[in-house]
Amino acid sequence: MAKPSWFLRLVYVVIPNFRFVARLSHWPVLGKWVDWIFFKGDRAFYLLDDRALLRHEHDGSSRRTFPPSGRRRVEINEPLAHPEDMVVPSKVLEYFVSNTEYRWLMSFCPCRVSSKCRDYDRDFGCIFLGKSVLRINSKWGRLVSKEEALSHVRQVSEKGLIHLIGKNRIDTIWLDAKPGHKLLTICSCCPCCCIWGNLPSTLDDIGGRTTRMPGVFVEVDADACTGCGKCADGVCVFDATLVEEKAVKTHQCRACGKCMSVCPEKAITLRIEDPTFIEETIRRMDEVIDLN
Repeated sequence: MAKPSWFLRLVYVVIPNFRFVARLSHWPVLGKWVDWIFFKGDRAFYLLDDRALLRHEHDGSSRRTFPPSGRRRVEINEPLAHPEDMVVPSKVLEYFVSNTEYRWLMSFCPCRVSSKCRDYDRDFGCIFLGKSVLRINSKWGRLVSKEEALSHVRQVSEKGLIHLIGKNRIDTIWLDAKPGHKLLTICSCCPCCCIWGNLPSTLDDIGGRTTRMPGVFVEVDADACTGCGKCADGVCVFDATLVEEKAVKTHQCRACGKCMSVCPEKAITLRIEDPTFIEETIRRMDEVIDLN
């Protein structure tokens, strides 16, 4: 049975105050309960923004395919309004959207609605994939086709939002979408309201389950940085800041690349240690999610 509509009012109270819950994870004994209730089994990745990768000077044009996982192999050099044959992180989303029969589009974003967001579209919701979406309250969204889902995820970068993809226990709870291993979340996160912006307040063990794409790092050239502050002005979910008028990357960085996309001096760059980071992201999600 789907969660009743009144339950959403409780969600709207919890989200803006979730930092308090996140801090409880540091308490002895109580922290273990917080972990079990809200975060057990989580695995999620912030996806590198396509435009950030396109600015990165590295050869990503070789023809490759996603690794076999018992599903249809998907070509990843199909044109998507990008330089020809460019392999982009949004292909991770296309892979999962294309390999399930169940795609649910929310008609709102609970984070932006509950926080009364003024900068981003409150009606631009998340997408959930997998058979568990059939348990979601029908008043909160609708099943959509593959084409509708792909159209939605391609608008995220245009709207200045960030993709988060993963297995999240919180979504299983508030949506009552069980079992959790048959629910994949594709969030469209804004830097001001997203509940996941509270991850730095959790224990590192918990926050570390939601991470950057494998082998992808953001680096700052202090000599090139002029301290304009554009990277720290409502761009980063984890509140990037300036220290002594220079941009500073902390250990909380999830390498989404939004800061890189707005830097006028190109002082923020990518270091890609694993050229198969797209395929590796898919492989790791395939380990914990069953979309059939």
